[in-house]
Amino acid sequence: MDIPREVLDETQARYLGRGEARQSCRARLEQGGPLAADTPTRAEARLTRLGVPLPEAQAVVEGQADAQAVAARLGTDARLGLERVLGANDLVGVAYLDLARAASRAVGRVVLRDARGRTVGYGTGWLCSPRLLLTNHHVLESAATARTAAVQFGYELGSDGALRTGAELALDPDTLFLTSEPLDYALVAVRGDTSAYGWLPLLAAQGKVLLGEALSIVQHPGGEPKQIALRENRLVDLLPDFLHYETDTAPGSSGSPVFNDAWEVVALHHSGVPRRDAQDRVLRRDGQPLAPGDPDTLIDWVANEGVRVSRLVEDLRLRLRPEASAPQTAPR
Repeated sequence: MDIPREVLDETQARYLGRGEARQSCRARLEQGGPLAADTPTRAEARLTRLGVPLPEAQAVVEGQADAQAVAARLGTDARLGLERVLGANDLVGVAYLDLARAASRAVGRVVLRDARGRTVGYGTGWLCSPRLLLTNHHVLESAATARTAAVQFGYELGSDGALRTGAELALDPDTLFLTSEPLDYALVAVRGDTSAYGWLPLLAAQGKVLLGEALSIVQHPGGEPKQIALRENRLVDLLPDFLHYETDTAPGSSGSPVFNDAWEVVALHHSGVPRRDAQDRVLRRDGQPLAPGDPDTLIDWVANEGVRVSRLVEDLRLRLRPEASAPQTAPR
C-alpha cells in the first residue's frame, strides 16, 4: 500500500522540525545510553517494567547506585533486560524466538479489493483483540473500503521454503469500524474464528521502551509473505502522538505493529521519511527522483514513524465511552 503524499509530507515536516531534539538525544545516548537520553520518570517506569525493584530503579536513575551492580543481583530475565537497556549485552535468550513467533501469528496481510473482487492493494494489520483488527486509516479509509477487503493470516514462507497461504477472513465494518485520519488508524471487526492466531493487546502503560532501544517490526511489505525486521530499528525521538525510529534496512509496511524486546506493541507503523533532493523531490535508492507509478519499495527512506500505542488507547477510550456517540470518522 503506497503511502499518500499528504501523509509523507506531514511525517517529514514533523521529522525535520525535531532535528535539534534528535541531535540532543543522540548526544545523550552516546554519553550515557537510554537511561540518560530519556526522562527520569520514563526511565524509572522502564526499569520497573523490566523487573528491577522500585527502590533500586530509583537509585539507578538518580545515579545513587551502579546499574551494572544492580543488574548482577537480578534474576536472569531482568538482568538481561537491564543489560540490553544499558548497552552492555545485546544477547537475547532463545525463548525470544518463541515469543517472536507467537506475536507474529496475530499479524496478517490486508488485501484490498474493488467491487468486482479484483485486488487493488495490500497493507498489514494485526489483531488487537479476539475480534478486532488494527491497521492504518490510509489502508482502510472507510467502512465501504473495509467491506470488500479481507485479512490473510499465515501468508508466509515455511521452514521448507514453501509458501503457506494460510486463511482469509472477511472484515465486518458493519459491526465496528472506527477510523482517525490525524492518528492514521482504522479499527475494524473481523468475521470468523481468529482463535488460532492470538492477539496483541494495546497497552497504555508507561515504560514499554526508552529512547535508544531497539525495535522490531512484523510486516507484509508490498503484500509479500510475512517478514520481520528484528531489532533493526532504534527509537530516536518521542513526540506526543508519534515515535520516530531509524534503520538501515527497509522501512516498515503500512499498518505493521512495532515491538519492544518483550514483544509488546509500542507503535502502529504508518509512514516513513523519504530522502529528497534540493528540488524537494522524493528520491529512490538509486539516487533518481521517484517517478509516477514507482512503488514505495524503491524510495530511499531515512526514518520511520509510528503512532504511539498509548495515544491510540487514549483516543479509543474517549470515542468508546458509553456516553459518547463515537463518530465513525474523527474530525481532522
